[in-house]
Amino acid sequence: MATVTPSAVAKLWRKDVPREARYAGLRDLLEEDASDQRDSLTVKTTPRDCTTKELDEALPDYAPPIVGALLGDLRTSENRAAAECLSLLVRVAGRRPSKLAASLVEAGLTRQALSRAALDAARTSLQSNELAAASAALEAYACGPSKGPEPAEYAARWCVVACAALKKNDSRLETAALSVLDAVVRRSTIDPAYASCAFKSSKAGERSGQSPTQVDDDGYWDCALASRCADPRPYVARAVAASLRRAASTLRRGRPLSDWLAQRTLTEVLIPAWKDQLRNGSDVCDSIGALLDCCHPSPLFNGDAKAAKALVPLLSECRNKATNALTTDKDSTPLKQFFIAWDAVFRCLRGVDDERWCRAARQHGKMLARPYASTYVKAAQSGSYGLELITAASDEPRALERVLKSLGKAFSDDVDEDNVSALCERAPAPLLARSLAKLLRRGEEAYVVKATIVVLEHCLQKHCDRHGICDAVRKLARRRIGRDKLRKLVCSAGGDILGAYIDEGVDGFDLIAAAKAGDVSFAARVDAASLSNALARAEATEDRDTLLLAWRAHPKDDARLWAWPILSAIDQNQTTGLDEAEKWGRNLAKVGRRKSGDSVEAVGVVTQVREVLEDTTQDVRAETLGAACCFCAALLDASGYDAHGLSRAVADAAYILTRTVSVDGKFGDLAASIGVALARNDSVDLCTDVCKAIAPCVQKLLERDIAFIGNVLDALDGKADRLTEVAAPLLAAAFADDRVSRRADDAWSRIKPDDPSKQPADVRVACGAFVRKGGRQQPLTLGKRSVEAPTPAPKKLKTPISGVSGDARLSYALAEVGTQSSQELSQAPRRANVKGDYAIANSQ
Repeated sequence: MATVTPSAVAKLWRKDVPREARYAGLRDLLEEDASDQRDSLTVKTTPRDCTTKELDEALPDYAPPIVGALLGDLRTSENRAAAECLSLLVRVAGRRPSKLAASLVEAGLTRQALSRAALDAARTSLQSNELAAASAALEAYACGPSKGPEPAEYAARWCVVACAALKKNDSRLETAALSVLDAVVRRSTIDPAYASCAFKSSKAGERSGQSPTQVDDDGYWDCALASRCADPRPYVARAVAASLRRAASTLRRGRPLSDWLAQRTLTEVLIPAWKDQLRNGSDVCDSIGALLDCCHPSPLFNGDAKAAKALVPLLSECRNKATNALTTDKDSTPLKQFFIAWDAVFRCLRGVDDERWCRAARQHGKMLARPYASTYVKAAQSGSYGLELITAASDEPRALERVLKSLGKAFSDDVDEDNVSALCERAPAPLLARSLAKLLRRGEEAYVVKATIVVLEHCLQKHCDRHGICDAVRKLARRRIGRDKLRKLVCSAGGDILGAYIDEGVDGFDLIAAAKAGDVSFAARVDAASLSNALARAEATEDRDTLLLAWRAHPKDDARLWAWPILSAIDQNQTTGLDEAEKWGRNLAKVGRRKSGDSVEAVGVVTQVREVLEDTTQDVRAETLGAACCFCAALLDASGYDAHGLSRAVADAAYILTRTVSVDGKFGDLAASIGVALARNDSVDLCTDVCKAIAPCVQKLLERDIAFIGNVLDALDGKADRLTEVAAPLLAAAFADDRVSRRADDAWSRIKPDDPSKQPADVRVACGAFVRKGGRQQPLTLGKRSVEAPTPAPKKLKTPISGVSGDARLSYALAEVGTQSSQELSQAPRRANVKGDYAIANSQ
């Protein structure tokens, strides 16, 4: 073997290197890539490493001279070496990185060029009886690129050459010829013109209008493949069967091929060989099925056809072998192969005009029903396939009943619902009723229930005895298997059938299914937790209007269930069905007080709303956020401001308010509700949390709700470092607004740290500007203000400012800032709130 060096390709293509030595070196280089031998005991560069570098780097650079020399030498008498190298080259290019293949195509080694050169070389080699060169040329085409244009007439030429090669009685040449025929068949599946030429050169297309070029039947490529279906070499038989399956669409069930098979080939050659292979334990069903898929049925199955009479006993032997393998070795593979062969036979029988063979097909289906019911239905991955064939072939009521009753013996989900449905469509109502009763007694496995529900559906369609149907519904409902399909059936049926289902217990999914049908009368019997879980799982797949219908029908004695529309709308970014958000919030608060004496569970829903907002990955619409604000405001008002856990809920409500203001959404009365909670609570932590939440949108809140900012400023009290830090943005912005600057100065006096180093710089700067501007007309009272929760005003007055128009609200705030006297400041002022007490305090 030539030593491979980094410059091996360059050395081979020097002008002084003879052609024989050049091809020998190139062949050694390409053959070494196919070798798996490698020195694993050293880390030094091995010959294979050098080969990889040569093929990936050097060989693509020399692709033009290599391709030109190979294609040119293929047309000469000394073409064996070129053919060998070309065959190796296309094989190596197929498994190397795409750079090599692309360089070869660019250099001219296209499918058309390779096909033309290899075809000429194969013809010349076969005429001169140089079988090795012919084999190499055929292998080069078979391994060549599958893409690219190729003249359609090449199909017929390659078929003639391949059939001629098959007659040479050479093992390598035979394998190469079969590979070429498979390549022609593959090309025919994607190129209609190529397929047409291949059909005209076949025995099946003998009467297609083109004069045959073959002198005998063995010269037809389809006959050559068919005669090798029973080859004693398993690998040849498998390859031929695969090629015939791909060729079925090309051969179009041509009648001449069937005539040729029926004369003697099938009865005298193939069937005896298949029988011998069956006795030796080989599988023949795949070959039988592949061959029959290419044949016209009439010559084989019309009248007293010898072929059919010989084929049916052979299939019976195949069935017996498959049954034995299934019962003794638990191997279902032979059974699946038998079904494939019988499927091909049955497709032929369906195309026959002879009533005797049509009757034979039905009898065959009836004959298979008994072993199917006892044995085949248990076969993994074969039971459903056999059921499909029996369904199509059998019209006998007894056979159908036997199969239907046998479905309960299956051990897996291989029984397909469509096949069972096809059986049920053929069965009369009494047979279905008896089968339903049998299936109900079989067991509680999922596959039995699946078949039973299909039979139940057809019993409803054919108006079987409703008493028996109701009894079946009760038994199926108790098993809690297949409820998705069952609930659809009973909800559509309604009446006593739905009542029988309800008697065994219903859940949230049942209520949703009933909402589709419009009957939600049993909503009160559904557990609230079950409905909540069902709504959460169905919101991604079901229509929201349907879910809202089921939700509204439920009495909702669970506080968490009231929050579902809001939480779902945020999570799914929906805006429909949110008009009653304020009503939902009040109802939720009532449910919470009725269950636990206070609203601890209800106000906790506000935290859930915030968590869903934080977890969502998409932008929530302003309409949805507005509905969430109305919901939370009504919930806080109706819960009472002394509920346990209110502080956390108010802080979360402030976050929801901030999210809404950031997208310019309408927040309703939520700001007023937060203000009331602040006025009624002395907690420094609550003030801190609210200030932290609204910090990002202080400027927008100043523009949209000045009263809320004033209420927050009035609530600030207590010297705490964290409060001072989080309130800094609010104070700095308030000092710059003349409407609330005085109240900001009062708030700052209450929380300002004694240590100047702890005072936020931006607040000190804003306060200084306020003082220099003359805003502080009276000396401040540095003592803490007493906190007195005011008496709530009537319901209609939400806030002292929100009850009047915008211009009046602004005038009121300015008047309040400018008319305070030193006497009022020296007194202990009351904290204003949003319920009207602020106006009362100013009038005192």
